[in-house]
Amino acid sequence: MLMTRRGGASFRDDGPAPRRALSAVTLHRLDDEAWLLDRRGQRLFHLNAVAAFVWSACLAGFAEAEIVSMLEDRLGVRPAVSADYVATALAAWPDAEADAPNGAEPTPLVPLAESFATDSYRVLDADIRLGYATPGLRAMVHAGLGPLSVPGPAAETRAWQLSTDAGGFALAEGGRLVDRCERLDQVAPMIKVRLVYAALEASRDCCALHAAALGAGRRCLLLPGRSGAGKSTLAAGLAHSGFTLLGDDTAVIADGEPRVRPFPLPIALKAGAWRLLGDRVAGLGDLPIHWRQDGKAVRYVVPPAAALPAPGLPPLPVGWIVFPSFAAGARPWLAPLDAGVALKRLIAGFAPLGSGMTPAKLDRLIGWIRGVACFELRYGALDDAIGLLRTLCR
Repeated sequence: MLMTRRGGASFRDDGPAPRRALSAVTLHRLDDEAWLLDRRGQRLFHLNAVAAFVWSACLAGFAEAEIVSMLEDRLGVRPAVSADYVATALAAWPDAEADAPNGAEPTPLVPLAESFATDSYRVLDADIRLGYATPGLRAMVHAGLGPLSVPGPAAETRAWQLSTDAGGFALAEGGRLVDRCERLDQVAPMIKVRLVYAALEASRDCCALHAAALGAGRRCLLLPGRSGAGKSTLAAGLAHSGFTLLGDDTAVIADGEPRVRPFPLPIALKAGAWRLLGDRVAGLGDLPIHWRQDGKAVRYVVPPAAALPAPGLPPLPVGWIVFPSFAAGARPWLAPLDAGVALKRLIAGFAPLGSGMTPAKLDRLIGWIRGVACFELRYGALDDAIGLLRTLCR
């Protein structure tokens, strides 16, 4: 495959369509490979060396027939193969007008009930005031997310209300439905997700990554990876071993020089982590069980006070990026990872913030990852992984 599309939650991923105007397209190199950015459609494509050559020539104004000849002359590719390479790479470019929305469905209205109590939350740059229709709703949210609340009224930018209705439990803003769930033990995960969304919508930062983040001295250890890779388990173990929790599942990268902002939400631990962390996290087995809307049971853990970032802690530079994977019984190993491979993996869990992805942001990310030590970690025992990472981050 000449051209592989990669994207986070905010990048569209459409099927092949005819080429279109390329005025909003920029090419960004990383060693022999490259990234192709469509600013208008907010699409990002990974190119291997041959596709990077093809698109570099295309953006320089060469016709397709000329690019075919260039591949033959400069790379020694046979004519039939060269023509196929060029056609495949350029035909994969998507049409910006495809799948245009036909108009959103109107948001349902939710009957407003008098709030029993209200709490204020500040998450990154978002201020939210949440009203609860019943004491039970407030107790359930506080059982998981209580540490996020701030005393006194916030300089609120949004006002939410949580109430019950015939469908279960509804979260509304200005009388319009934001989200709903069916069961009481799903309420806290729903609120946590919506707080994260609100924080990211209000952020003018560079991007958010699907990663845990921990402070080690004056630098940050970033642990990206897919769901189930063991990020939260490692984050909890490290936070109880002297590291500072900067983020559990979402790491926010500040604009300008890429640094990680503190975003320390309670750590959501799935059932597989309860046994692994039982001896490290006092009272873990007594915490209430919440059910996410993806069907996963979680317990929310707040690290010790010493592991929480000090008020006003500035964003920290990333010293290490480690992609963890857990496999029961696996021997522990930590191996260096090529910067290009690391960037491809990061992009899989990447969402641009603020003005979206721009050429300047992408150039900063590429330049940033060149200077960060990247690794892959495999482990079958939590103590082994923590030992390797403590040694790495000295």
